[in-house]
Amino acid sequence: MDIVTHGMMGLALAGPYLGEHPWGACGFVLGSVLPDLDALSRCGGKSAFLRNHQGWTHSFLIILTGSILSYWGLRMVAFEFSGAAIGLGLGALLHSFLDLTNTFGVRAFAPFSSRRYCWEWLFFIDAFIIGITVPTAIYVLLSISQPEWESKRVAMVYGAILAGYVLGRGVMRWRIARRFPPGTERRSHPHYGPGNISCACGAGMRSAIFD
Repeated sequence: MDIVTHGMMGLALAGPYLGEHPWGACGFVLGSVLPDLDALSRCGGKSAFLRNHQGWTHSFLIILTGSILSYWGLRMVAFEFSGAAIGLGLGALLHSFLDLTNTFGVRAFAPFSSRRYCWEWLFFIDAFIIGITVPTAIYVLLSISQPEWESKRVAMVYGAILAGYVLGRGVMRWRIARRFPPGTERRSHPHYGPGNISCACGAGMRSAIFD
């Protein structure tokens, strides 16, 4: 999923709570895009980008550790700032979870494992998700001056539709995978450039090698 969609998703979900929990809402929006800072590795060339994108910055272990350290650090400065760390962690976890469902996967347990885990539920660019995220984010942005309960209701409906769609795609992927014998998903992708990227993918977390 591209960084713009991630950012608009964070705005759609957390924007309505900006007045009630400003630090937490801002942290959530920032956390929803922060893991994609690894896209800067593109400056080192295509191979560097493919090796590093959705890597360490998408690790659940690193995100949790960073969130805890940020929480205690910000709490020492001012207690109200600790909400930013909580929002930051939740936004980053949502980001990594959604990237876990696409076909490129994430290094979920870095730095202890270099394996990518990809559930292959969604495409990297998903038209349906973009189609519901963009108008919701725009509505929330334009409704900041309106009563919060209206935008909160829209955000909750959006979140429910998003969750239902993602889980529905997961069920579809699982049902399709059951029709094929183990090993069917083992394949190679020469266009990914030099180097092997080990990826445990599919409903049964079977291994695939990207050559």
